[in-house]
Amino acid sequence: MSDSMNAEAHTTIIILDDLPFRRACIAHMLSPYFAANGFQVSASAIAEFSIDDAGSGIVLLVIGSDTDALRTISETSSRISHTSGKSLAVLSTMESTPELARIAFENGASAFLTSDMDPALVLRALDLVAAGGSFCSPSAVGSSSLTSPSRPDGQTIEAEATNRQQEVMRHLREGLSNKTIARRMMISEATVKIHIRHIMRKIGVHNRTQVALHVANSEAYGAKSF
Repeated sequence: MSDSMNAEAHTTIIILDDLPFRRACIAHMLSPYFAANGFQVSASAIAEFSIDDAGSGIVLLVIGSDTDALRTISETSSRISHTSGKSLAVLSTMESTPELARIAFENGASAFLTSDMDPALVLRALDLVAAGGSFCSPSAVGSSSLTSPSRPDGQTIEAEATNRQQEVMRHLREGLSNKTIARRMMISEATVKIHIRHIMRKIGVHNRTQVALHVANSEAYGAKSF
């Protein structure tokens, strides 16, 4: 059983955390904002989570020193990947998070959050995920282990991108959905997807979230490519 209301086929945010007090505090913080926007917020221990309990929405997985982080991220992502309409967000309460961020995104997470973030930024990040976007905590983006790949001649990969592709990358960094990007650029959503596929090939990543992380890291290191 979950700690709060039982989630039916609604837009939901389900908090998964094995520490009862912590998950109750997170649910208390999220509930007023998201309930006002039509979401149901519930909380559960990780082992008690049933994928059938959630409608469309976000699964917020809380990872701490008390958790086998790598296994838990992988297993939770695998369970969610067999359903439609659900996005995974990972919230780390540990100090050392850069490698966890990489693992989270490689396992299909749409967001990687950290406990040093301002609560208002957490709400905004989850808003972006709910709209189909992505987000990575600034403290994880600033890590040297997430540096932007470059060519042997020292040129950044973004330098090879067309102006349109660079514009798409900037919008991905903002966490915008494909539909919103298409509207802003006055092109079709199918064309946006084509641009993203070309960008992923050039950068050598596998999903749009990794593109956004790559762009954010380039900006953090002062790249001049766009």
